[in-house]
Amino acid sequence: MKKAALPSGDTSKSLARKPVKVVSAKRSESAAKTVKPAKTPKPKKAPKPPQIYRTQKANLPFELAPAIAALSRHARDLHNTTVYATRQIRYAFAWDKDAKESLSRDDAEMGKELAASSQLSILRFNQQIDALNVERAAKANMKAKETAEVAEPKLITRIESSGRRLESRILDMTLLERAMKAWPDDLALDKAPAFSKLPFLIARNVVKDIRSAHAAWLAALKVWSPTTGKGLAGQPKAPGYRKSSGLAVSLDWANKAKLPDLSALELFVDEDKGVKLTAEQAKAFRDFDIKAFADQALARRWADKPSWLAARPTHMDVAMLRLVPARGGQPPRLEMIVAIDKPKTPAGSFMASLESRHPALWLAAKPDAFDGWIAQIMAEQDWVKKKTPPAIGFDYAWVSQNHSAAFVDFGVTNLAGVAWTDGSKTAVLTGTDFHSRMDRLDGRIDRRVATLTTVEQRELQAKLSKLREADPKAKLSQAERSKLKGLSKLVHQDLGLMAMRKRRADFVKDRAHRLADWIAQAALSKKVAVVIVGRNIGWKQESNMGSERNRKFHSIPHGLMIQLLREKLAVLGIALLETEESYTSKMSFLDSDPLPVYGSKSTKVKEGNKEKENKTTNERDDNPFARNPAASHAAPADGPKASGVRGAGRDRNWFFRQGPKPAPDHNMAKAKAAPIRSKIHADANGAFNSGRKICPLFKAHDRLSPKHELWGFSPRGGFFPLSPFLKRGPVKSVAAALKAKAAKERKLASKNSIKVAEAVGGPRLESL
Repeated sequence: MKKAALPSGDTSKSLARKPVKVVSAKRSESAAKTVKPAKTPKPKKAPKPPQIYRTQKANLPFELAPAIAALSRHARDLHNTTVYATRQIRYAFAWDKDAKESLSRDDAEMGKELAASSQLSILRFNQQIDALNVERAAKANMKAKETAEVAEPKLITRIESSGRRLESRILDMTLLERAMKAWPDDLALDKAPAFSKLPFLIARNVVKDIRSAHAAWLAALKVWSPTTGKGLAGQPKAPGYRKSSGLAVSLDWANKAKLPDLSALELFVDEDKGVKLTAEQAKAFRDFDIKAFADQALARRWADKPSWLAARPTHMDVAMLRLVPARGGQPPRLEMIVAIDKPKTPAGSFMASLESRHPALWLAAKPDAFDGWIAQIMAEQDWVKKKTPPAIGFDYAWVSQNHSAAFVDFGVTNLAGVAWTDGSKTAVLTGTDFHSRMDRLDGRIDRRVATLTTVEQRELQAKLSKLREADPKAKLSQAERSKLKGLSKLVHQDLGLMAMRKRRADFVKDRAHRLADWIAQAALSKKVAVVIVGRNIGWKQESNMGSERNRKFHSIPHGLMIQLLREKLAVLGIALLETEESYTSKMSFLDSDPLPVYGSKSTKVKEGNKEKENKTTNERDDNPFARNPAASHAAPADGPKASGVRGAGRDRNWFFRQGPKPAPDHNMAKAKAAPIRSKIHADANGAFNSGRKICPLFKAHDRLSPKHELWGFSPRGGFFPLSPFLKRGPVKSVAAALKAKAAKERKLASKNSIKVAEAVGGPRLESL
């Protein structure tokens, strides 16, 4: 046995600490010859299913209101500080088109005060840039020594006279967070940074939200065009200050299931920062069991959902919390951003069939181009079911054979007209109940505002109106503007007025949900593949239908309806496409009139024997809907000719056409040749024409129904057909039919309450 040689350089102390093992030579030679087996690779984790995010809201107890109000006000201070810091740097530079970079402005151009504040902001940012670059360089050197690889640190360029890539520098999250940690709050007495007065996670989320808002603003500026807007209502504006209202506090959940401890922080509850958050209020906030509260709220929300839709989420599925302060006498609110697994597409739906029949294209389709692929498929459909089914591999002919389509035309008097290609009557959803309720709510709000308006405020408003009559750009003096602004602020902060406006907003959102749900359920029952919705860019900014109709039109939440409808249809495996709806109400669907695009050069529209010319400044290429060749019909050189005209006054709900009159059985293919005027409901005509914008092969045929059916709305029963009530003798109007329906529901509810009371032996309820 030979002892192994000692390693050179070892001392006795090191050997004492680490004894040397004695190994035989034969064993060492055999160990050298043996080769260690290769490690088996670990099995890859299964990819997570795609997830979607939903917002769940719930009212919190009033005992948490002081803590949430304090967090909200201090978060607003940090928000304003961050906006101020980024604005001062942006004010110091101006974009040079020739150099294609931001160059510094002269002090004379900016003014002394603005130039001084901008230079101070740049100095503070440069101090943090230098410190951050030193840290990054040190980390790169340490990594190079450990790995023997040269790693170049990611250094940030100082903000000097040239502002190349200025926004990307000041929006660096690490730099922005460091700058806000050291930025003093000039409005506070102690000048302490606003970042340090909040829990770290909450403060970091405030800064992160500002960064995201700036990034979204820059992205919108790249898309926006001064002439067309490119789908935006106006020129995008940079994130602004929060002046009076508090800020909703965002808190990362991170599976901790608890609220932060506020006892070590000095927080103020009131606006003037005179009332501090007490230890009892901080303890009530810390000890609140947010985990159990979230589970209960999610269980109530998902209690009536079908099992195939999505598994019921728990507090472990919450990605983020938002604490909304109490306003208008209402309790504080909790908003949970819940991440749930995307539900599987129902078997037999259009999306499921598309995925199974064309798996390669389904996987290759990108999210931003998915609607374009669906539009190409719909451009091949005529929505006529053939007696002899087409071959299995014949393009997309199976869509019209196995499914139908729905076309939606939003209106003013009627909320929407929904036309179907399966032969069903067009559903016209009346807006009588909606507008009457909105008139009552708006009337209460207007009367409340009139009561709260002072005599001095009325005089200032009258003076401003008189000045604007002479000069539209005229303004009041600085003192008068400040006084008018303060008086208006007191009016709009009234608790009663805020409660009225919240009630109005809740009503509008509820009606939008119920309308979208009715369309989605009706489309599911009719095996609809796609729902085509007409929507024009800037239709509310450019509406000129008179004050009364403009107010009705603006009160209908068309954008919210389309958004909710898209979400509900996606769960059911039904596609939704938007198209511009220009000239859909002027052209006759029964006569297949061409449908030009609003904005084309010198588009002339002939209505009967009259001729009108549409002169617009926008070119057709500026309309994003017109880029799809199947999205519209080309206008003839001499202008499209309308085969009818929409009625006016009492006949506004009808489209009168000059052409063949349909047969008594409404068979369009067997229409008589006599040129007798006939009519179709205007919403049905507009809805079918909206479908033709996407499906140019779709035309009127004998299996479509030119009839329509009016649908009313009841708060208890939702949408219902009005025909059973309109056929009665004394009931002749939609409003009377709605009253008759409501009386019938009240009578039925009263009978049910009496039966329940008799069954349990309690007192009778004469009315509800």
